[in-house]
Order: sequence, then C-alpha cells, then structure tokens
Amino acid sequence: MHNLLLRMEFVGSFPDVVSYSVIINGYCQVEQIGKVLKLLEKLKGKGCKPNQYTYTSIISLLCKIGRVVEAKKVSREMISQRIFPDKVVFTTLISRFDKSGNVSAEYYLFDEMRHKKIVPDFVTYTSMINGLCEARKVVGACLLFSEIFRKGLEPDEVAYTALIDGYCMAGEMKDAFSLHNQMVEKGLIPNVITCTTLVDGLCKRREVDIANELLEMSEKGLQPNVCTYNALINGLCKVGNIEQEIKIMEEMELAWVYPDTITYTTLMDTCCKMGEMARAHEMLWLCLVKDFSLQMLHSMC
Repeated sequence: MHNLLLRMEFVGSFPDVVSYSVIINGYCQVEQIGKVLKLLEKLKGKGCKPNQYTYTSIISLLCKIGRVVEAKKVSREMISQRIFPDKVVFTTLISRFDKSGNVSAEYYLFDEMRHKKIVPDFVTYTSMINGLCEARKVVGACLLFSEIFRKGLEPDEVAYTALIDGYCMAGEMKDAFSLHNQMVEKGLIPNVITCTTLVDGLCKRREVDIANELLEMSEKGLQPNVCTYNALINGLCKVGNIEQEIKIMEEMELAWVYPDTITYTTLMDTCCKMGEMARAHEMLWLCLVKDFSLQMLHSMC
C-alpha cells in the first residue's frame, strides 16, 4: 500500500489527506501500527492535516493493542487541531477501551464526552457498565445504570445483563436476581447470556440446585447453549455430583446442544476426583472420537 503513494508521487499525482487516510486505515485493519505512525508523520510532514477518519482509525488501533497512553496522546493532538470527536467516535473508542480492560481510559473519554455536551447512548453506557463490572467496580456501574433512567432512557437487555454479570462476579446474587426480576417486569425477555450469567454465578456459590431450577425454567422460553450447560456442569463438579453431571450432558445432547472440550474435561475432572477412573477413560475416549483438542487435559495430568 505504501508503494502506491510512491507511485502516485512519481507520476506527479501527489496524494492528499484522503489517500493517506485510506492507506492508514488499511494498515490499521491489519494492526501494523509501526507503518501507521510513520505514515501519520509523513502526512503531517507534507503539510496535510489529518482528518477525523484518520485520527479515529489510529486511536482505535492503539486502544485495541493496549497502547493506551499513545491513544490518549493522539486524542489530545486531534482535539488540539480542533477536530472534535462526535458521539460515534467517542462510543467506538470507549468500546475499544472496554475490550482492552482500561477503565480509567473509559472514564477519561466518558467525562470528555459529557464535558462537550455529547449525550451518551445505550452502547456508550453499556460499554462503561461492562468495563466497570469487569474491573469489579459494581458500585460505579450501578451509578451509571441509574443515570440511564435519569436521562429519560430505558436500558435494554444488554445493559441489564452487563450489570447482572457484575453482581454475579461480586457474589451479590440477591441483587442479580432483583435486577433480573426488574428486567422481566419492564417487559424485557432475558436472553441466553443472561441465563448463563445467573447459572454461573449460582454455581460459583455452590447453589447448584437453584441453578438447575433456573435452567429448567429458562428452557421454557429460550434455548440454553453449551456455555450455559458447562456452567452448570462445572458447579456440579465443585460438589462432586458426577451422576447429575452425566444426566445434564445427556440432556444437552437431547436438546441438540453438543458437548465441547470443556464439558468433557470438567466431567473427567470430577471422575478423577471421585476415583471413577473407568468413567474418566470413557470421557477421554469420547474426546478422541470427536477429535477434540486435548490441550486442556494437560492441566489434569
């Protein structure tokens, strides 16, 4: 792509900011940050002023690869050039920081967004709530969740599920179910991710019977996936209930949800702990027959 710019210059057709931006974005797509930054400097060296598209592509990549300090620096440079991010740009960057787990950077952008009187939308709030919950800052997530209502907005299933997950990670199952009930009262239908989150939270607290009841109730309205079943099987593993684990695996197959490596590994772990070596070998054989990767089994050896 860089050669294209050289050819353009050779034939007397000098590339402008649009040409540079397209090529910079191309390098951003393949995460070649070295070439991206060199082209940015070359663009500025030729007296061209990067546009919003250029800056957004670069900041987004820097966030994605974890170079947050540089992303902030480019963001400040962008603003110094009087190129101000809009709602889409802010939300994209906040989402990137959410995925990289940098809550402080999310807050920085969120505050900048509000300072510039740009109203956050559902995606912005959900990214913030999710990032705070991942960082175990559930109180902050709750405050933002309440702010959604104060702004006259209504959270969607994704926002509810993000906060429910935060409560589950914090072991606050009472609050998680209270929020789940509020979600249902609002006419929102919990999805399979919501169900899986609650099942996993219960199982981590060894409340496997309640998790199983929840799964049975949920099955009336949605189809649990392999992650849902694996969460329950993992909970049963913690309490050493091998018979129930096998029963759940059979229910999975009847529901056309196929066990994966995690399913079999968890079952083998329980079998080994309970001294059921014949069953452990049976699970190993099933793994081999299904041609699953056995990398996860090394931790059991």
